[in-house]
Amino acid sequence: TKQNVRKFMNYIFIVNINTPYYSKYCINSWEIWGKKYNIEVITLNENFNKSIEPHWNKTFALDILEHSNIKYDKVAVVDNDTIVNPRCPNFFEEVSSNEIGVSIDDTNYDWIIRSMEAYGKFLFKDFKSFSPFEYFNSGFMVLDKNHKDLFHSIVEFLKLNYNDLNRIQNTFGVGRDQTPLNY
Repeated sequence: TKQNVRKFMNYIFIVNINTPYYSKYCINSWEIWGKKYNIEVITLNENFNKSIEPHWNKTFALDILEHSNIKYDKVAVVDNDTIVNPRCPNFFEEVSSNEIGVSIDDTNYDWIIRSMEAYGKFLFKDFKSFSPFEYFNSGFMVLDKNHKDLFHSIVEFLKLNYNDLNRIQNTFGVGRDQTPLNY
């Protein structure tokens, strides 16, 4: 009998620039989890764009996979401070094409609201406000090819507004990428 050979698969993509000590626990947990579902872990260990902070490298994940000739169905972009529960189900099966799979962030509403207010007031004035109860953690995003144009738009926005993004972060201490990605 012929076996079905998949040309595409799902990946975990971890930005691990500066390799903090705790990232080994993150990567190990994702590798153990991935083996259960035949999902490979890819780590980005070098900041290929020295003009941006490492946090923003996650926005290039789909381009990096494409330029590396890695064929994928979906990719979960996770921060290097995440640890997956080994009993976690295969969330790739839960996220439909064209949807972005995220985890709602409900850990610190004071910070979330201050961050939304600062970025909303100084950078996203023309954007519709949203509920802090819809706010997601950008340290976990499940994407597919349908999101390439969206992330190209995000990268263009980043290039045009990089100084303002940094000014807001440095002035108010409200994070670099998470709230802008929520907007």
